[in-house]
Amino acid sequence: MQWAQRIASVFFRVPGLGYRVGIKRPSATERLGQVLAGEVRYSDIANRVLKRLSTGFMTGRQSN
Repeated sequence: MQWAQRIASVFFRVPGLGYRVGIKRPSATERLGQVLAGEVRYSDIANRVLKRLSTGFMTGRQSN
């Protein structure tokens, strides 16, 4: 549950980002459903997000 707390804290600290990522993208809702169903772990999602963020920062890209 530590990863769940970390993910939630990011969404609450940056609500605009949380809305864009969590609400505007249907895939995010699907992923959270998979977490609730036990198909995916919070840490899997967090690692994927961290990987995407680090790749974006290293290449100088910004996500829309």
